[in-house]
Amino acid sequence: MPELSRTQLLVYAAVAIAVLLVGARWIRSSETPAAGASEGISFEADGFEPAADAGRDVVVHVAGAVARPGVYRL
Repeated sequence: MPELSRTQLLVYAAVAIAVLLVGARWIRSSETPAAGASEGISFEADGFEPAADAGRDVVVHVAGAVARPGVYRL
């Protein structure tokens, strides 16, 4: 195995430290909630119950990077 020069050893050490710092920052950022996430989301129905004769149409708004965006009635 070839011997590493002092310069090569310092470069490898600096790269290793940089990788560790980036990894630690990534792990800490995944633990903290995103901005606006602290308010929480309510999934309560607030007493809404559909009528027995309610239509069976479902309206979906498709947006973003899709082939055919728009409003679809199913």
